[in-house]
Amino acid sequence: EDQSLCLCARFCFNLPIRNSTTAMENADVTATAVPGWEAAKENVLPVKKGRSAKGLSERLARPVMGPSLEEEQEKAFEDLLRNTTVPLERFEIYSKYLKWTRETFPSTTEKSMLILERCTCEFKDNEETKNEPKYVMMWIDYADMVRTPGDVFSFMQTNKIGERVALFWVAWAYVAEKALNYKLTDQIFQKGIRRNAEPKDLLSQRYKQFMRRMARLYLNNTVGTEGASYTESANSNAAVDNAIIQTAMEAIRAQPSVQSGSASNST
Repeated sequence: EDQSLCLCARFCFNLPIRNSTTAMENADVTATAVPGWEAAKENVLPVKKGRSAKGLSERLARPVMGPSLEEEQEKAFEDLLRNTTVPLERFEIYSKYLKWTRETFPSTTEKSMLILERCTCEFKDNEETKNEPKYVMMWIDYADMVRTPGDVFSFMQTNKIGERVALFWVAWAYVAEKALNYKLTDQIFQKGIRRNAEPKDLLSQRYKQFMRRMARLYLNNTVGTEGASYTESANSNAAVDNAIIQTAMEAIRAQPSVQSGSASNST
């Protein structure tokens, strides 16, 4: 069953995995803080919320002798999933399983990615979880691990996953803007607003920030002189600012559409 779920996710997406890189400058400890850390740190990936330096040192130094505590805990999670049939209870198990895996296995994202694949695939048709922020965040985490995240967001939109969660639209817009697909970015923000995604303030704020960036880009490309570049300040004329933003957005919306990863025009 577990293998079929993983195969289901890979069949749905068939996406190449992004190569992992070590970024020890983001770690919350130094080589002198924990004995033996310097020798093992190249095998440890950073976690956004940080890890326990003491716990990492103990796990890295522990000799391999029979089933480890980690293997026993992993088996316990798998047993829970095998013996639980209530969907929302299974989802909570997956959530705890994922959190534990990220904190416990510092050298790889493979295990956590498999859990993400299993959980996202299993609940993709479940109406109770489609707009659950924790579930949507799992999809966003998964998209962050692949080389073509736009395909994941397109899949989510097609299956109406996260359409009422502002973070889904913000994350997708970020990916589109990073790919310099400004027309798609604009479409994503507009559709998220039409869907009344929550929290509305987050979506509105990020959309305004995007439009200001487009105004700066438009003026810098049009005028071509550093002194004439667009800067917004407390003393700026609001009417002029709005006119510049409107002109910039009209220019973006007039650009040819890019088919790949496009946002559906359906309401």
